[in-house]
Amino acid sequence: MLVIDKKIVIAHMKKCGGTSVCKGLIETLEPGRVEYWGYTEEGEKRSAVSRRRGGLWKHSPVRDIVTKLPYDRKDLTIYLISLRPWWDRTGSFYFHAKRYNRLSKKYKWVEGMSFSEFLRNENFTEIEPLDHFCNDENGQSAVDYFVDYDSLDDWYARLMAELGHAGVTLPKYNVGAKKKDGGYRAYYSEEDFEFTAKAFAGETEMIARMTPAAPGLFRLP
Repeated sequence: MLVIDKKIVIAHMKKCGGTSVCKGLIETLEPGRVEYWGYTEEGEKRSAVSRRRGGLWKHSPVRDIVTKLPYDRKDLTIYLISLRPWWDRTGSFYFHAKRYNRLSKKYKWVEGMSFSEFLRNENFTEIEPLDHFCNDENGQSAVDYFVDYDSLDDWYARLMAELGHAGVTLPKYNVGAKKKDGGYRAYYSEEDFEFTAKAFAGETEMIARMTPAAPGLFRLP
């Protein structure tokens, strides 16, 4: 996660483009304008230490952000990066784990595991449903704006212009393996899709209630 000028908060789940957005902001904005957990070597260490101590970290859910940031909530605008379908997030994480395990044995649990087996494995919980990530302790969303995944480039350019850096485009990081035609949805059997959809039923309902707020942005009524 990242905070700009003590008033704009960027929160993001795994496999949703948050690394590109946050690293781009860190590399472009003037020193002192951003606070962040993750994305750089120093930031990743800070994130890990803070998480162990029960503090904020790179993928802090929004309920923790609003209670643990030392700023008044009414002064903050919270953006969720981004509305990427759960089947894409899930597929992306599985192949990310496969790829990095081959390189560094970082995800040893994925060795020999099929995609179908992954969906039923305890490590599947790495992909948190949107409603769990965004809702406060009362079950209400604590996010002001939800950014559409397919609109990240345009939204990022608009944000940068507002921050005084017109013409800056979104950098690309963590580019994974080429998806099948139809995206990661193509890796699901119908049985696997129906099984997994139950875990994301609350997310599906939440998205159905959203309304457009601006190009590429959504909010709840």
